[in-house]
Amino acid sequence: MTFYKKIIIGIAALVLLACSAYMIYNVNSVFPNADSKSYRTGDVTRYRGLKLTVGEVGIYTQEELEEKYPDVKNIDSSFQYDGNGNYVIANITLENDTDETVELGKLGSVTGWVIETDMYGNGMSYFTFLELNPSYGGQSFSKGQKQELILPFHLGEEWITYDKLIQEDIKIIYSFYPTKAYILHEGKSK
Repeated sequence: MTFYKKIIIGIAALVLLACSAYMIYNVNSVFPNADSKSYRTGDVTRYRGLKLTVGEVGIYTQEELEEKYPDVKNIDSSFQYDGNGNYVIANITLENDTDETVELGKLGSVTGWVIETDMYGNGMSYFTFLELNPSYGGQSFSKGQKQELILPFHLGEEWITYDKLIQEDIKIIYSFYPTKAYILHEGKSK
């Protein structure tokens, strides 16, 4: 009797494995890998119906950031990162060059953009963003509205040192699928 139970369990496991393999194959054939599209300083592209112009991207230590942007000293210490860290600052311009109001929606705000470098990633430093962009409305752009934004991303020193950060390529990703679109800052080792 136990011999038949082992055979039934083995057949059921094989059927389950075959179904899983088919479903994985099906998902990967219906949804192919995302194409990558990079943009550098001066490039112009579209973001959710808005004209996106890529500005300068810079790498700063905490001290350099506070020297260049003194407003970040006003952030409540409970909202700041503990320990040493480095900041990647990207400057962009968003412009509504259409004849209609563009609504970005709940998930369309630039505060949802992420950074990748080496093997590390992080979201935007939200409270630093709010301090650097006090007039950012976020959800809608009326006809002809243009806004220059400063996007701050914090990377802890325990993750990646300043010296390594300036050597590595940095991607600021604003779309993952169907096209992985990002702002590229090439490292000095390239």
